[in-house]
Amino acid sequence: MRKIVLLIILISQLSFGQDGTQGTFSMAVVKPNKAEIEKSLEKFTDSIELTYRNQYYTYRNRLIEMQDEKPEDYPEDMRADFKESKKQAALELKQLDSLENQILNYKYYELISYYTTTILNMSFNEYEPYSSIFEVQNHEIENDELSEYAEIKKVDFILLFENIKVTNIEGLYKMTSQLKLYSKKENKIVLEKNVFGNTNSYGGMWTCGNSLSCLFITSIKNSMEFLIPEIRQRI
Repeated sequence: MRKIVLLIILISQLSFGQDGTQGTFSMAVVKPNKAEIEKSLEKFTDSIELTYRNQYYTYRNRLIEMQDEKPEDYPEDMRADFKESKKQAALELKQLDSLENQILNYKYYELISYYTTTILNMSFNEYEPYSSIFEVQNHEIENDELSEYAEIKKVDFILLFENIKVTNIEGLYKMTSQLKLYSKKENKIVLEKNVFGNTNSYGGMWTCGNSLSCLFITSIKNSMEFLIPEIRQRI
């Protein structure tokens, strides 16, 4: 099943869309388990976590509403599609319910893995055939077990964000993190780069609501400039 995207963003604004000719792949995006931030930014952590949970329950409620809709509520030429959509919604609802515990325990620093997964799905899954790009818990995988995890789970790539840290230099916040991309085919880290974020909001899919969320979103924006081309040349 394609990755459920809870965050509503505009595909038309994505500047690095899929061309429809590439191969498929599977990727596990590892959720970070910590981040170091300035004390003055801690006031924003609850807002990030609450927004994520609200998106989950809003989407879940919509799926529940779809189960109560009837084919006769739609024009006849749309009823076949509705029945298929309703069936898919039931499957997604079941999957969402299985994730509820993770949603309730979501931490603000997981925004970097969640939003990265969303952007990668938009970039590589605009057309069929679809690739499988999903998040995994940090405890499921350790750095020295990447090859074992990739083999057992049959994933082509594993993406990690490590050493997430925010500093304040003369009143300007800056986020640094280390991105690592592991390839099962080559059995090694094929991309390792430092990523930087700032407090700017660039609009569109890169819009952010506060200084802390902007630091994460701009870090993701900057990482896509080299991450997506790196993936494309290896599939």
